[in-house]
Amino acid sequence: MDITFNRIAINVGYKYEECNGVGYYTVPSFNSYGLINSFSTRQGGVSDPPFDSLNLSLSRPDSYTEESIQNYGIFAKALNISTNQMVVVNYCHGDGIQIVTERDCGNGLLFPNKLPPCDALITDRKNVALTTIHADCSSYLIFDKKNQVIAACHAGWKGTLLRIGTKTIKKMSDEYGTKAEDCIVGIGPNISYNRFEVDYPVAEMFVREYPDLTDAVRFRPSDNKYLIDLTRCAIRQFVDIGVNTCDITVSGLCTFEDNRHFFSFRRDGHKAGAMVSILMMK
Repeated sequence: MDITFNRIAINVGYKYEECNGVGYYTVPSFNSYGLINSFSTRQGGVSDPPFDSLNLSLSRPDSYTEESIQNYGIFAKALNISTNQMVVVNYCHGDGIQIVTERDCGNGLLFPNKLPPCDALITDRKNVALTTIHADCSSYLIFDKKNQVIAACHAGWKGTLLRIGTKTIKKMSDEYGTKAEDCIVGIGPNISYNRFEVDYPVAEMFVREYPDLTDAVRFRPSDNKYLIDLTRCAIRQFVDIGVNTCDITVSGLCTFEDNRHFFSFRRDGHKAGAMVSILMMK
């Protein structure tokens, strides 16, 4: 799979890893800096079908079970971290951004989430595991190499329209002096271009927000649906704010098409579990 942006190749490919039967993907560029980073899969948990088996859903009543909390412990052990270090985003499909510290660890997992509604987390602290939840929505991981600041974003189509990636780097800049050119970015598994179907009103909003991305919105006359390329829109956000294309990695993985590894709300509806993305500095 090749992805180019302004005729410049984008890094494609997360690395699949396993530990004690637990499967997950990591970003090679983040691994080179010794960061704990991951995007979970369905492999290695204890949940029964249809949520088999590493279901990490916490918020949807139909997919949250007692086994979800047990699965977090299993996944944390595979990453050699503790659930006590995790801060779970209080996502609402918006563009809220929250700075967190070690005082926020456990939020949303060990006790009810006390964070305000937010879809992005930022920290400059070590041993704080930023955790976002996904079941088709994109994951953005950001690392400011110079100032040692990390961020994790949950980006559905609404967050993509709101340019949550761009806004997160701006927030990092305001709070820590981050410069986009010092950042590396990972854009995780999500629902792919060929599978993300929308009606005209949503397609029109994307055309207005990303007018130069003529290949990111496509009309399919067979059923009068539009297809949206969320990954290309994500790349646009980071390129626009100044992240070097060579420092952007996309997974190239589709949550909808890969039933073996991923849950997908668009594919399975209320029978879908959830994956998580984690980023932590040691």
